[in-house]
Amino acid sequence: MYSLLRAEQLMDDPLNAFAEALASDVEEAVASPDAPTPFSAEMFTRIVLERLEEAGQLESVFDLYQEGHSGRASYRIDGYAMDEQRGVL
Repeated sequence: MYSLLRAEQLMDDPLNAFAEALASDVEEAVASPDAPTPFSAEMFTRIVLERLEEAGQLESVFDLYQEGHSGRASYRIDGYAMDEQRGVL
């Protein structure tokens, strides 16, 4: 049982390392004095979209954000858009 548990932990290490590195990149970007946004959710979206474009998985994609009120409720939308006519994802 110990060896099975250890094997699972080793398989998780690359994912955990990636997640930790991404979180660190987001924190660094938000803390930067020339950061385009002070919000970590927006910066996370920007960084991930940039990496996906660099990897050739997305083209001409941009981040979209909206905050507001509808009646007494507040809302916030964090997302992205792409040119669907090109069919690239």
